Amino acid sequence: MIKVKVVTKKKLLVSIISMAFLYLSNISCRPLRPQQDPSENDSLELGKNQQSKGRSRRGVWITSVNSNVYDSRENIRTHLQKLKALGFNTIYPVVSNKGMTIYPSKISALKLGISIDPRYRGRNVLRELTEEAAQVGLIVIPWLESGLKVPFSVTRRVEGKPVTQNYPIANQAKTRGWLLTLANGAHKKDDYINNASWGFLDPTNPEVVNYFQELVIEIISQRGVAGIMLDDHFSIDPEFEAGKKYKNDALQWCKEVSCKGSDSEKIERYSVEKIISLVSAISKTVHSGAEGGRQWKALILAPGGGQNFTRNGSRQDWHEIARRGLVDEIIIQTYRYSLASFLQEIAKMELRRVRQSYQRPVGVAILAGIGNNNDPKKSVSGNLLYQQVRAARKAGYDISFFYSDSLFRPALAQQESMEERQCWIESLFKDNAPCKNLKNKPEPPELPRENSESETDPALDTGFHEIEPDQTNFDTSPILDNRLEQEPPENPKVDSSAAGT
Repeated sequence: MIKVKVVTKKKLLVSIISMAFLYLSNISCRPLRPQQDPSENDSLELGKNQQSKGRSRRGVWITSVNSNVYDSRENIRTHLQKLKALGFNTIYPVVSNKGMTIYPSKISALKLGISIDPRYRGRNVLRELTEEAAQVGLIVIPWLESGLKVPFSVTRRVEGKPVTQNYPIANQAKTRGWLLTLANGAHKKDDYINNASWGFLDPTNPEVVNYFQELVIEIISQRGVAGIMLDDHFSIDPEFEAGKKYKNDALQWCKEVSCKGSDSEKIERYSVEKIISLVSAISKTVHSGAEGGRQWKALILAPGGGQNFTRNGSRQDWHEIARRGLVDEIIIQTYRYSLASFLQEIAKMELRRVRQSYQRPVGVAILAGIGNNNDPKKSVSGNLLYQQVRAARKAGYDISFFYSDSLFRPALAQQESMEERQCWIESLFKDNAPCKNLKNKPEPPELPRENSESETDPALDTGFHEIEPDQTNFDTSPILDNRLEQEPPENPKVDSSAAGT
């Protein structure tokens, strides 16, 4: 009996060892998921259910114009700390403007002959931004500012004298054959209001599309970058549709797909479709990494106004872009100098349609001021900012501001003091404003009823549904980010004297 027991124990031990070996072998043979950048493990949720789950975007643009934020890493650190203290959770720092990047770019050097904005040589401002943002828990979504609009020259007054700055991007693009032309064959248009000359990159040129794809890959591959933002400049001036080649290509395209309407309507349709195709190409680039198991990157579009305004004025049909599922979020530039006009804009049906029918988060961008915010006709008071925020939140929209420096600049033309300005901006995201100087706080204003006549259904007036679009289905499964759920600090302390001037 004893011998039998010993044999049984040995067999049992051998069986256990064999099973363990097989299990471990099976584990070792499984394919490993690609390693994620540890700094991006808590990256942004931009799925379809963001707003329905109660998450709130509180974003702000950071510019390189009329701002000293990028002048040093210390300026960046101080500025981001103040934005976090105010309750912001996302920043949109300009990463490329007028063809020049804020970091050493191999793509820009190869394609446009300039690797970095000369002001930032010897630095990587994008890396400084992402590293400092990580320290305070801010999401970084870089902003491609100029889009298809490229400057030949811009004239500004410096100490009372006009100084003209020429930009290499336009001539480089012209040499490569990337620019559209006017009816007279010219590649540039004079902008007398802004004392500038502009051209437009051709969205139908495969090299232009490839340039943006490669630039986007270069940006989103950098550590700490959660996505990319496109704005209203991913569009063209309709005057540049009159070039002979572009016009012929447009009419030929419409002949192939059986467009209806006059020649001008067909050309418009062609332009709108090609802008959408460019956004689609960028969208596939941005989201391609997620298919391989890497960190999801977000694509945000910030149109310059309502659908009819942007489609007719610059050929950017953001409704159709949203309908095709090409972007993860829409932030409408709702820049107004009065509360009444702001309320009318956010009450339009088109905003709700994108959120409800196309299942895309929608936010509104509020203008905090332009320049030094001291123009009597175009200054924005802290009181107005506060009321716009409350109205937008009541309507269920996320909030973003253009731009960060102007938040801290009082509306001097309206006799607003620095103390009053600081008081208001500290209260932007508070239901119960902590500032003791705020008296008789306005209640959230009543929103106008939706005007179904002012905004027609895009499915009825664009004609896009006559042509089957590219089927682009992206996985919008959420990546949780508790930074969108965190409430702003109860008592933010902001030293406005350290803000950009």
